Amino acid sequence: MARKTGTWRAVSTILLATLAAVLIPLALSALASLTLDRAAHTAPLTTWAHSPLPARWLTAVTSPATLILSLILIAAIVAWWVWISGHLMRPRTSGTGVVAGIPRTAGRGEHGTSSLMTPAALETSAVTWSPGTTPALGVSGFVIGATPAERGRKETYYLSGSEGHVLVIGSTGSGKTRRIVLPSIYALGELGESMVIPDPKGELYLTTCEHLKAKGYQVDTIDLRDPSRSVQWSPLDLIVDLIWSAEIAHAEDMAHELAKTIVSAQLGGHGGNEAFWNASAEAIIAATALLIASEPKGVDPLSRNMFNVYRALGTYGKERTAVRAGSLRQEQIYPLKEIIEGLDDRHPAKVAYLAASLATGNTASSMYTTAANALKIFSNRNMAALTARSEHNLADVGVRKSAVFIITPDERDAYNVMVTIYVRQLYQALVRVANTHGGRLPVPVNILFEEFGNIPKIPEFVSMLTMARSRGIRLLMVVQSIEQLERYAEGRVEAASLIGGNCSAIVYLASASGKTHRLISDLTGTKTIMVRDGGSSQRNSGGLVGASRTTSRSDKLTSRPVLMPDEIARLSPEVDGALVIRRGMNAALFPVPDLSRLSVETAFGLGDPERASSVRAARQQAREVHHIDLPPIWLGEELLPKGLRLLGQARPGPTLEPSADRMGADR
Repeated sequence: MARKTGTWRAVSTILLATLAAVLIPLALSALASLTLDRAAHTAPLTTWAHSPLPARWLTAVTSPATLILSLILIAAIVAWWVWISGHLMRPRTSGTGVVAGIPRTAGRGEHGTSSLMTPAALETSAVTWSPGTTPALGVSGFVIGATPAERGRKETYYLSGSEGHVLVIGSTGSGKTRRIVLPSIYALGELGESMVIPDPKGELYLTTCEHLKAKGYQVDTIDLRDPSRSVQWSPLDLIVDLIWSAEIAHAEDMAHELAKTIVSAQLGGHGGNEAFWNASAEAIIAATALLIASEPKGVDPLSRNMFNVYRALGTYGKERTAVRAGSLRQEQIYPLKEIIEGLDDRHPAKVAYLAASLATGNTASSMYTTAANALKIFSNRNMAALTARSEHNLADVGVRKSAVFIITPDERDAYNVMVTIYVRQLYQALVRVANTHGGRLPVPVNILFEEFGNIPKIPEFVSMLTMARSRGIRLLMVVQSIEQLERYAEGRVEAASLIGGNCSAIVYLASASGKTHRLISDLTGTKTIMVRDGGSSQRNSGGLVGASRTTSRSDKLTSRPVLMPDEIARLSPEVDGALVIRRGMNAALFPVPDLSRLSVETAFGLGDPERASSVRAARQQAREVHHIDLPPIWLGEELLPKGLRLLGQARPGPTLEPSADRMGADR
């Protein structure tokens, strides 16, 4: 499609002005004649109709009043046409904020059919719920947008739906907690679904606990900052229960899973020598965990915990001098190796230890040291007390509506490994519950990672995402940029594709990452737009007037992303809303108001920032404080093979490290 746009615009303006100059005076003349005829009580327009048109026009333009009014109207019409013609000939845009400068869709999808979803389409495509109403079947999920109760409209929440995970991208200051996380906790609480929430600083717990308790929730805190205000949870208890339930094969799997999670989070490493040392450490930790977990029932149950797994490695995993019965020859041994190899061949600890059993000398010493280093977190006084036993049943989360807050010190990321361990064990426990209930949990479970980028890598996480959804387990993962997902990449497949591909919705609030902007731009798809090419040329006609210049412009269809990376970078949650990309749908901008405009604020008893802080402080002071005993020490000498005797005074094994925080046991 081509035309000489400059000439066309000039000619059309001249024609319109000419037509207006003819018709407007005639219309004004007719109006004046009509008024006079009515005053004279004669038939309307009798005098005006008997005059020829040129005479009527001349009469009109010779009247000063009619002439001035005609000129004003002609000028207004011409100005309007100049503006509207220029507007129509520019690429069309739509929306407000950043979106206002984006060209509109043109053509018939020759270069792409994606577009931003219209507000009307957004309303019909989203799962919605309003407070105070009974949710329809399938109404569930995380909050991806909301509209407050304004101008006669009821408060409405847009939900992600019951069958999918959500990835939220929001940099510091983008309002991800107040716009997405807290509204999601509120909505899930109203819908009666369970929640597990890693909670740096504990502010989410203090904000929501009273409301959730009033809704009938079992609210537990695993407080890694202050165990005296925490329920106790032992990562080893799951393995202990399986062993004493004669589910040995499953116990072995859980021990290796626990060892892999700890080593991966604490030591990292993916290949070469690191892979060897990590695999050896996993075998030793799994074997020692199975050894401690399978101690006879007569042994103090409180000795079956991860602190004693760590202590067994530190005390009996070092080289010692010993003699055997009937021999005076001294030899250097590793007591832990002797204990495990002296077990029955079918003992799970002995089977797990096979991968490390051939090592001797410096290699064996390094393997034990590597394993002990991975477990060092359990030497902390607080951690040893908190993980001494379990008051918290993981399986209950999928059976009755529960809210579990894992409070971590935000100034010390060393504790974040406990979140990784908890999530992996929770998933395994929930899978068992689902398998006994037809493959799906009786109560859906939602895991909300407000700071997913700060959590150590969760082993087999992509597989977990894939399988969790069908069992009624959903995850909300909040990151500041796509780069925070890179540790989950597999081979040449980027982590963003692996994780994003398993999410039913990606919610973009803001990010400072160019890579993130480019990825989100790609995910919005491609649309067809109209662009204009323009140019001018000069030609010498040879006449007296000289050279003449002609200008030509042409329109053509082309493609562009629905949103360019620079446009993504300029999006504002306050002005534009959250950019939501859902599987199988066009991208959409959902309103995400601050919770101060929603009933969330009232439900949680908040208010302005000062009141919110005072509310949290009062709730913190009201938390129950209880005494937690340190675990008893496990002694392994009695498990040494008969006739083997250790000589000399053992070098001190690992002891409890002092904690920076006071706990109930010290008070």
